[in-house]
Amino acid sequence: MKHITAAIYISVGFLLVSFNSFGGFYPVAGYNFIVFFIFLLGIVYLVSAIKDYLRKHYSTEERKG
Repeated sequence: MKHITAAIYISVGFLLVSFNSFGGFYPVAGYNFIVFFIFLLGIVYLVSAIKDYLRKHYSTEERKG
């Protein structure tokens, strides 16, 4: 489910970036920081999901079962 959360955060980040192209849009103070933080969260969740996937499917430990 982390990959879904990552996709949502990254999509919201792109949506906020696209707001800059609309006429009449006035960003609040710290707008660039907020957008950067949302992208950073998305990337962190994506890396975490990839690490979990690799750990689960390509683990070098012997599987018990």
